[in-house]
Amino acid sequence: ITWNDIHHKTSLRGGLYTYPDPDYLNRVVRELDSKGVRLDYTMSSYESVQIDNFRESILKFKSFLE
Repeated sequence: ITWNDIHHKTSLRGGLYTYPDPDYLNRVVRELDSKGVRLDYTMSSYESVQIDNFRESILKFKSFLE
């Protein structure tokens, strides 16, 4: 599902835009950037670790579903 060309996750199984999707955060940032919505700060090391942990948990969940 998309709203204003920004993809949203609505399902845990099947299809191109469903979880788990380890590239979702990168893609949505690019989509937001194309609309003029930009991060105006550099992530702190804490935030970077949180994002990495989130990505790892998505990949683990994907393995669980398979």
